[in-house]
Amino acid sequence: MSLQPPRLCAWLGRTDIRASQNEPGVGAGPIAQALASEPYESLTLLSNYSEAETAAYVAWLQQRHPALEVSTHPVQLSSPTEFAEIYEHVAAVLNEMKPHKRVPSTAAQTGSVAEGEPAYSAPALTFHLSPGTPAMAATWILIASSIFPARLIETSQEQGVRTVVLPFDILAEYRPRNTTGPRLDEKLLAMPDEMLPATPAFDEIIHHSEIMQRTVNRARRIALFDVPVLLLGESGTGKELFAKAIHNASDRASGPFISVNCGALPQGLVESELFGYVKGAFTGAASDKTGYIEEAHGGTLFLDEIGELPMHVQVLLLRVLQDHSFQRVGSTLRRHSDFRIISATNRDLARESADGSFRNDLFHRIAVGVLKLPPLHSREQDIDALTDHFLGQLNPRFAGIEGWQDKQLSIDARRLIREYRWPGNVRELINTLTRACLWSPAVEINRCLLEESLVRPDPAPNSPATAPQLLNRPLDQNFNIDDVVSELMQHYLPRALQQADGNKRRAAKLLGLPNYQTLSNWLKKYGVE
Repeated sequence: MSLQPPRLCAWLGRTDIRASQNEPGVGAGPIAQALASEPYESLTLLSNYSEAETAAYVAWLQQRHPALEVSTHPVQLSSPTEFAEIYEHVAAVLNEMKPHKRVPSTAAQTGSVAEGEPAYSAPALTFHLSPGTPAMAATWILIASSIFPARLIETSQEQGVRTVVLPFDILAEYRPRNTTGPRLDEKLLAMPDEMLPATPAFDEIIHHSEIMQRTVNRARRIALFDVPVLLLGESGTGKELFAKAIHNASDRASGPFISVNCGALPQGLVESELFGYVKGAFTGAASDKTGYIEEAHGGTLFLDEIGELPMHVQVLLLRVLQDHSFQRVGSTLRRHSDFRIISATNRDLARESADGSFRNDLFHRIAVGVLKLPPLHSREQDIDALTDHFLGQLNPRFAGIEGWQDKQLSIDARRLIREYRWPGNVRELINTLTRACLWSPAVEINRCLLEESLVRPDPAPNSPATAPQLLNRPLDQNFNIDDVVSELMQHYLPRALQQADGNKRRAAKLLGLPNYQTLSNWLKKYGVE
């Protein structure tokens, strides 16, 4: 039996590239930090960055580790959060790794390998969770717990390199929940997303765009399995709507759906609200109270804004997710609650788990099925349908008011809806249409009234909206093109420096300049400190 050298597998991350460019404050980067912590004879590097960026990083890395064997695998992803694509590429790369015949070492030692058949031990694999996106990290976890057993590690500048120990077996715990009824059809599980049968639970999610169709299909598929789900996306993208749909399409649909906004819970009462309390547990506890976790028994617990949970509550929640047991505040009696957790956040929990502001073990617990909901401005094909749907709800809602006339939008107003970026997403669209309906004395809502219905933040003093207009100035005797260029430079150069924390190399990159020397020349020329 031939032992394979230890191999580190990782995606190339933006922090690694920044480290190779010697940006201050970045350190060595997750990959180099891991390689410095223990001996690895080879590195399998997947990269969805450009060939030039990848090659430059590998050259920098091999200067630090000359004996390291590096195999790079360029990957084209439609998005760095596309689970299906990430999984397929990772599995393909791992399947290419030799030996192709993977026999457990115990089988080779006990002689259970067929006579004349070569007994190989699989390469000693370590998957690095820190570089890349949360979807990439979650995929490593799934693969390490199933088809390619491997050690998992993560790195941070504060805590160094640490092994991630998962307190659960994904294959053992996360499977279709209905074990007494009919089993899920294997053909259904193997069916492409676009051929999945329609699920009424998702009918409320109005969509025509391809990006939203993919998201809905993955939500429909993940609903089949009793796994924790983490919903990512900007505020107003419909995370609670997705959570309800996943619950209603699951085997827990007959159980309760308990929705909790973690950010709205009073800081001193978070624990008692989630876990409940017994009479006399604290001042004001006049009787026993059931917490949200207990109420969710047999159903789904939806924790919106989960990143707002205090650290000590995160520890308690992790215990519940591990063995479904908990204690009410003020009680020593352990209770049981069997529920599925769906979490949501608009924060970067992967980064927060790496820097310690969110518990890393809890993050890996809740981030099994990860869905990233697209912002409204990327769903152009959905805008008209959503607008008509919400108008169709608003008109009957106000129909009982004396003198009410059903509203409709003018062509120019619809054009504004398509042009606007909707930073508040679907929620902002609903509120804007509601205001326009209330303010319009006529049947038709025109563009001017819709503009007034938008609630936009006042522009910053030096923002482009308040800066002197640069274009369409009259070409008269007072016009000077150098003055115009100077105004442009004096606006963007300080902004780039501020965004780059004073780092000229990064500021030059933000401005699309070839190098930081060019930026230095411009700063001097246009008098920018």
